[in-house]
Amino acid sequence: MNADRKLKLNIVVGGRFHSEQLYEAVSADGHDAHIYASSPVRYFKSVPSGAITFVPKPAQIVQKVSGLRMPRWSSEYSSIAFDAIVSRIMRPADLVWGFNGDSQLCGQRIKARGGIYVVDRACPHFLAQEILLMQESSATGYPYAPQTRRVRERFLREYEIADLVVVPSAYSASSFPVHGITADRIAIAPLDANAPLGAGQDAPRISFPGCAEGDILVGLVGGSFLRKGILYLLRAVKLLNRRDIRIVMRATESNVMQHAEARMLCEQLGVVFVPYLKDINSFYRSLDMFVLPSVDEGFGMVLYEALRNGIPTIASSHVGAIDGMESGRDFIKVPARSAAHLADAIGRLASNPSLRDRIGANGQAFHKSRMAHGGQYQNAVSDILAILAKGGD
Repeated sequence: MNADRKLKLNIVVGGRFHSEQLYEAVSADGHDAHIYASSPVRYFKSVPSGAITFVPKPAQIVQKVSGLRMPRWSSEYSSIAFDAIVSRIMRPADLVWGFNGDSQLCGQRIKARGGIYVVDRACPHFLAQEILLMQESSATGYPYAPQTRRVRERFLREYEIADLVVVPSAYSASSFPVHGITADRIAIAPLDANAPLGAGQDAPRISFPGCAEGDILVGLVGGSFLRKGILYLLRAVKLLNRRDIRIVMRATESNVMQHAEARMLCEQLGVVFVPYLKDINSFYRSLDMFVLPSVDEGFGMVLYEALRNGIPTIASSHVGAIDGMESGRDFIKVPARSAAHLADAIGRLASNPSLRDRIGANGQAFHKSRMAHGGQYQNAVSDILAILAKGGD
């Protein structure tokens, strides 16, 4: 191949994830891309319907027809079936860009035909993530069920046969060499958060139940109790012992409340759980600060969403999206799993409105700079494909 050749790519994704962004980035450079996805075509707003083949996973069909909640093992076999079907129907191509866990057979087929296999992994190495979450489960007492042997083998086999593994951050990339994937087989393509801002910066704040005028609202968005470090946020605000600091969570209340300590702290602190909002930007604009204290966060799109809205942010050292940001200027970085450091950072912002304004403005400027010239994701994908087209030089 040469750098000027336009590639034919098959994008294989179980679900949707950021495949739409990938399609846009690939197409912007004139490459020919087609998506094979288990999400219906209607969910892809910016991709022509003719560029998508919908391949539902068997568990999706059974659940849709029966209304039953499917057991965990069904997901494993559904991923294998999805991969097998796509590997047989996908068009001839130069390259398969497959999302981790759903593209092993597609990767094997394209390699057998002399093509290139790229694995897209939005998180750290599978084993690194499993070890971290099992440690966190042991430390907090919150249940975590490790993936099965079959799933583990599929993930690892994809890494083994891939020509390149693409991750969204330096945090994610750092976990691969430890597990045998050399740095020359890893590329970083940081994601974008570039959706419309909706009502604008001057939209009125949401009135959250139980929150009074003058309260300092600390926001969090996330579904996974362990990965998002929710317990550390609760502990941090408890340490501050300030009645004017209120936590507002866009999270699944039942997931949080099944942990005894978390349930007790939520009740003591008067945590507000926010239901689904059509315009998530209105949630961010109602906050005084946004916190992402994640134990494991391959990227963390929600941090970019907060930055885009000009909200001062605090993030742990395990959040991939902090790449390129300067702590104390664009945001405040705290060590992962440290309620004490998190409490100090929240306290500093809560007591200093001018610091909140300055960090919020600087963070917004940082985000704007990353979205310039097509966006950082498009630029990174363009560079990756240029290298692959030259034969990996």
